[in-house]
Amino acid sequence: MNPQTDLKLAADFPRFVVTQIADQIKQADTKAFGVMGVLGAITIALLTRLNALKEISTVYDPVWVFLFLASAAFIGLSLLAVMKVVYPRLGRGVGGFGGEFHDTMTFFRSVVKMSEEEYVKKGLALSNQDIIEESYHNAHDLAAIADKKYHALRIAMAQTGLALLWTLGVLVFS
Repeated sequence: MNPQTDLKLAADFPRFVVTQIADQIKQADTKAFGVMGVLGAITIALLTRLNALKEISTVYDPVWVFLFLASAAFIGLSLLAVMKVVYPRLGRGVGGFGGEFHDTMTFFRSVVKMSEEEYVKKGLALSNQDIIEESYHNAHDLAAIADKKYHALRIAMAQTGLALLWTLGVLVFS
């Protein structure tokens, strides 16, 4: 291989990785919206049933209050977990959500910290090696974002599963 081909491969690989990870991030967001839809259906079913229970019992019936509070807790925790998935990736950490992002030319906060002229000047001064390094840092930061999103998605799906089981229990046994 000639040096030019090696340089192209070294530059293309992180671009490929970034594209793959960006697609995975979009998929996590899409799945989270699906979980939100399930939560909406659960909420409607529970509110309908709890409203019917409230009408046939006293307003302060302890069973009704318990069912309402437990239902609200399950749905609230599930919704909170879903929001962690779709919350904008304005990270506070390496990979976001709690540390430091690499201060790269590709991270939007780094870009807006500079004036347009500074950004262009810094970009034009980058060597081929610097550009490749920036690409790898960007790929790593995006991978950390995807990892956090999928972790939050797993939690959201598990909590939503519990909320669904709770809903079925309330609907069947109340």
